[in-house]
This record gives sequence, structure tokens and C-alpha cells, in this order.
Amino acid sequence: MNFGGTIRLNRMGVCIIIGAGVLLVLYINSSGMENPKTETRKNIGSVNLKQLLVAAVEVAIKGGKEVVAVRNARNNDEKSKGKTKEGVNDPVTRADYNSHCVMYYNLIHSFPKVKVSEVF
Repeated sequence: MNFGGTIRLNRMGVCIIIGAGVLLVLYINSSGMENPKTETRKNIGSVNLKQLLVAAVEVAIKGGKEVVAVRNARNNDEKSKGKTKEGVNDPVTRADYNSHCVMYYNLIHSFPKVKVSEVF
């Protein structure tokens, strides 16, 4: 399908694309040329993301079980965190606190080198 237009190549644009490609190839090939001593230092704090994801799903399930347990106890000790921007009451319950603690401390125990910020 021809729309009647022509394509003009700009020399500067072609040079930029070729230069970016060369830099990409150099970057990919240079990753294997690092000093072995620095390579071991980089892996000291590394975490397997697959294991982290599995642990995150497991602690989310445990946190959900805590919420269900408090809901079944029918004593949720509801308190207010304050008002939202819209002026609506923002409640927090014992279930919220228990599930947060279970998830936070299980992640800390599973991955002690990962910094998990506690915002509650």
C-alpha cells in the first residue's frame, strides 16, 4: 500500500541510531569483563526475586488469615487514624494491626538483608 509519500533519511538521525546500537552492544558485552572481586561484593546483598515473590505471596496469605481470625472473633477494636482529605473517618482495626505485624515480621525473618520500611 503506497500512500504517495517518500521517506528521507536524515544523516544525523541515522548516526544517532547507529551510535546507540554500538553503545548497547558494548554495554551488553562488557558485563562479563568485570573484576571477579567486585562481582562477589555485588552479590553479598543480592536477593532472588523469585524467592522474594513467593515469600510475599505467603505472608499476604498469612496476613489475610489474621484478618479472618479477628473478624470471626467479632472484637475488632476499631480506632480512628484521623480524617481523610475529604473529611471521612479513616478507621484502623485490630485486624489491620495484626495482619501488618504478621506480614512485616515474616518478611524481615525470611530476608534479613532486605530493608522493609514499617509504615503503620
